[in-house]
Amino acid sequence: QLMSTARLRASIFQEHEPTPREVIPWHRIKDFQAVSLKLLAEQILLGCPGYEAYKEGPAFVPGELPREKLALKPGLLVYASPNNPGAKQVADDLRAGMRGGFEVTCNPEVGLSTATHFLLYLNDQTYLGEAGERLADELRAARAEGSKIKVIMVHENDAARGGCDFGIFFDGRTPQDLQKDGLYTDLAYALHSGAFWPVSVALVAKAL
Repeated sequence: QLMSTARLRASIFQEHEPTPREVIPWHRIKDFQAVSLKLLAEQILLGCPGYEAYKEGPAFVPGELPREKLALKPGLLVYASPNNPGAKQVADDLRAGMRGGFEVTCNPEVGLSTATHFLLYLNDQTYLGEAGERLADELRAARAEGSKIKVIMVHENDAARGGCDFGIFFDGRTPQDLQKDGLYTDLAYALHSGAFWPVSVALVAKAL
């Protein structure tokens, strides 16, 4: 028999438990929305009789992005600038999520001459101080006519990792010449932690 509405509500929201459930974020991007829906469904299932059977395997959404079989082209080299705080760590995290599908360099001489991609990590420290000025110069070189390197932008959303609102990059922080030259014409891929991280990895993988 189905549980009563009151009992089901109490089970889902843990009205009588000392520790409330974690709030599930809702995202406007479809691939992240699928994760939100899956997490919501899991919580409902956990509040229903017989949920032990469900616990035998993880829930999934048919066709969700992290379940797609993706393969990267060989020879990918990603430049993570030492003038872009946190870029190397994020590049390494993304590489691990893609099972080592690309190499990472922090050497400007190598990165700006032979790298296939320039990882621009947008967080609350990007473009600040002298390092920010050097980063801007590197971006100008990467985007100059004749350059073969492609800039891939990733936007940090986890506050614990320097996440910020994307709007701050339009309040004078980004050098005006880069902004007017169309730096942000291309999509910046959102980085979300926890259950949403596999989607972030897959979106960047498809961009690579």
